[in-house]
Formats: sequence, C-alpha cells, structure tokens
Amino acid sequence: MTFDLEQVRTAIAAAPLPPKPPVMLGMAPAAAPVLTGGTPQALVVGSDVVSFATAIAGEHRQAIADSMLLAQFMANAKVPGEGDPVGWFDTYVGALGSFGWRTLANDGTTYAFEGKGLEVHKAILEVVGVLLTGAPIAIKLVETTLKALGTMSKDSPLITLFNRETQHARAGRFQVATVRHEADGTAVVEIMAFALTANKTVTQILFFKLHADESSLQSRRGTLALDDATMRDIAPLLRARVIAYRAAFISAIPLPPLPAV
Repeated sequence: MTFDLEQVRTAIAAAPLPPKPPVMLGMAPAAAPVLTGGTPQALVVGSDVVSFATAIAGEHRQAIADSMLLAQFMANAKVPGEGDPVGWFDTYVGALGSFGWRTLANDGTTYAFEGKGLEVHKAILEVVGVLLTGAPIAIKLVETTLKALGTMSKDSPLITLFNRETQHARAGRFQVATVRHEADGTAVVEIMAFALTANKTVTQILFFKLHADESSLQSRRGTLALDDATMRDIAPLLRARVIAYRAAFISAIPLPPLPAV
C-alpha cells in the first residue's frame, strides 16, 4: 500500500474520541508515563499490554502507543461491546492501517482453549510460545511483563485501568503486543488478541481460570510494520488527537531489571 499522508491525516482527524474518564473527587489527575528508549519497557495502553525492546526510541514508543489507543477508540465505536471480538480485532488492525501501518499478517486462524484449568495468563504464554517461535527474548519480555502485572495490587490505578478497558460482565477482550526494530529502523509489532467468554462474571481477567463448559479463550494474531519516516509524519497528528487521553488510558508497568533486548 502506498503511503498517502493526506489520507492518513483525514483518517486520524476523523477517528471518534470517547468521553474522558472523570477524575475522582479529591484525587490529583494522573500523569501519563514518560517513555524513553535504551531499556525494555512495558505499558498498559487501554486494552493493550505492550512490551518494547530496548532499541525502540522514546518518541517512537509514544507514537506507537498513541496509534494503538486511537485505533482502539475507532474499533470500540464501530464494534461496541463484547459480542464480536474477531470483528473488533479486524477493525482495530484496519484502523492502524489507515494511520499508515502496513499489515504484514492478520491471521484468520482462531486458537481456542477450553476447560484446561489454565489461568488466562498461562494460556497466553502458550500462544506466545507458538507464535513467537524463534524469538526467545520477546517471549521472555512478555513473560516478565505478565508476571509484573500479577504482582500488582488489584486496586492499583494500572490494574483498574486495564480491568476497565478489558472486562465486560461475562466476557473480556484484550491484546498482548511486542515491539521490535528491524535493521532499517522499521518498527514491527506482533499483536496477539485474546477473547474470553464465561458463564460467570469475569474478574481479574489475566488470572481467570478456564474450566470445561464454563469458559473459553480464543486468540488471533496480527503483524504490522511502520517505517521511521512514516512514524515521524504521523506522530504529531496522533499526539494532537490523544494527548488529552494519555493519562487516563496509558500506564507504565514496573519491570524488574532486564538485560538489553
């Protein structure tokens, strides 16, 4: 697909924005995290859990997070609720494409987990291990990120944000993504989408247990790429649309010290 900045500008400008979450009475407004390169980093971006490799520069991390957030807003507006997670993910990937990302793969295969007694985060690691075969460092980064989420208080602002964006009564939908750089500076994002359905209220979605005839987990995968020049063109456009939403929808996940990846 040929990059057309005017078409991208139009798509970004037309993307619907949700109401801003209210600030709780007596609480100071949250601040958006500062994104810097030179170290692995993980974020919750709405319903995305995103892990960045060391080489991704801070301004690129911000542009990627902004594009993911605006794409979620578009998908939420077009496919509301939890009834069609596959349609939601296809709309999300399509929105990223309209912002200048190139879709390298949008795997139509749906992987299903039913009745294994697995916690959701362990099922995620099974999928990640299969889909990211040959990328042990990326697998380790996802594993470390999920473990870090698991150690956080369920009442922490970050967990509250993630639950708000992913849990819908008896269903849940979220994405796990890894970001790496190619030699030419192109950012490549592997996005694994997960949809959980259950016959009871979903809480603590990453640690929800899958049981036979009671719950199921489905997964799909997309791979997208954004070259450096395009990223620099779209970064200010994305920033203008979502800067007022960053603090409410983006939060850093504290990670233990990791080797450069």
